[in-house]
Amino acid sequence: MVRDLGPIYGHQWRNFGATLRADGTYDRDGVDQIARVVRDIVERPHSRRLIVTGWNPREADQVALPPCHTMFQLHVQWRRAWYLHNAVAEYDRPRADEIVEDWDRGRPKE
Repeated sequence: MVRDLGPIYGHQWRNFGATLRADGTYDRDGVDQIARVVRDIVERPHSRRLIVTGWNPREADQVALPPCHTMFQLHVQWRRAWYLHNAVAEYDRPRADEIVEDWDRGRPKE
C-alpha cells in the first residue's frame, strides 16, 4: 500500500510555503531553502542565518508524521560549512557547545 505522506521534508526544504492547488499539488512559488542556504554560504559565509526549517505550522496537520528534524543551522569556518545545530528528537547528537569546543582545539568533531 502506497500512502501519501503529505508535504514533508523535501517539500518544506525545496518549496516552503508554496500555494496548494485545487488538485492537491503545489505551485513552485515557495522558498527553496536549500538553494538559498547554499547561495548564502557563498555570498555571506559568516551569516548566522544559514538555517533550513522543516516545520511549517500551516501544513503541520497535513503530514502523516510531524518532522523529527525540524531545523538545522550551518556555520562556515575555515572555508568549510559545518553542521552547527539542529532541533531533532535525538539524544545521542553532540551539543553545539561541544562542537565549538572541538573547533577551538582545531579539530572538528566527526
